Amino acid sequence: MTKTLMFMIIIVLACLSCADTDEAFLSHVYGWAYTKSDSTGINDLTIRIRDINAYDLSQLRERTIITETMDSLDGYFELDSVCYGTTSIQGIGYVIIFIDSVDNPNWPDTNWFPDIRGPVDTVIFYLED
Repeated sequence: MTKTLMFMIIIVLACLSCADTDEAFLSHVYGWAYTKSDSTGINDLTIRIRDINAYDLSQLRERTIITETMDSLDGYFELDSVCYGTTSIQGIGYVIIFIDSVDNPNWPDTNWFPDIRGPVDTVIFYLED
């Protein structure tokens, strides 16, 4: 009986220690930037994406990408390993896309909070021109 009780305690403690680890939810994000007036793609637009740092879940990180032409469609961007949540941090608002007028003088400051879910997701946003 004592051996069985000790075995059960060890199993319970092992399960509790596994529950403490926090796993990151990562997504490969594709997207397009379009003008609001006529839905044409915008190339050479500097986009900043802020998300949870997958290597240190208590911090945020910011990465920069530039839109380009892909398969004859203008305004394309792609970013791998976007961390949109963890097992303990879930919801909308952990990923922010910024367009800064300093980096993009012809465009106004704008930000979006896309609802990213799953291993692959697509984001399409429109800018006032």
